[in-house]
Amino acid sequence: MWILNWKALEPFLYWLGLLSLCTFVISLAGIPWLISKLPQDYFIRHLTSPQKPLSWKSGPCALFWLVLRNFAGGILFLAGLAMLFLPGQGILTIVLGISLMAFPGKHRLLSYLTTHPPVQRGLDWIKTKTGHQAFIWPAQRPDRPSSTDH
Repeated sequence: MWILNWKALEPFLYWLGLLSLCTFVISLAGIPWLISKLPQDYFIRHLTSPQKPLSWKSGPCALFWLVLRNFAGGILFLAGLAMLFLPGQGILTIVLGISLMAFPGKHRLLSYLTTHPPVQRGLDWIKTKTGHQAFIWPAQRPDRPSSTDH
């Protein structure tokens, strides 16, 4: 019979507690600040103006910026996954991490994640609490008639 040795688990539990505390503090301070910096039309921008892909001809600074953004986005994505089980704003952190990264299908994935009303309400709540206007969502685009207009 296997007996659980709590002394062997103590370092793991220490690091897990420290990770939990760090993700909680980062999610309370950093995530709202980063979400407030996103433009109001961020989630519909790709519908109206497609972005040009970055190429090797763009120069070393642009490539460095791309790598840095993808790295930061990956860290936020992984932190968001951890926050699904630890204290913090998991889904919002995942959305923010994906927003920073550049990969094929990014906008489809963001559209899928942000079509859920609780996610939209959470993002809009953070945006308005930081003194900015709420996001414009694809169903609310000003150039589209609403379903009540005939």
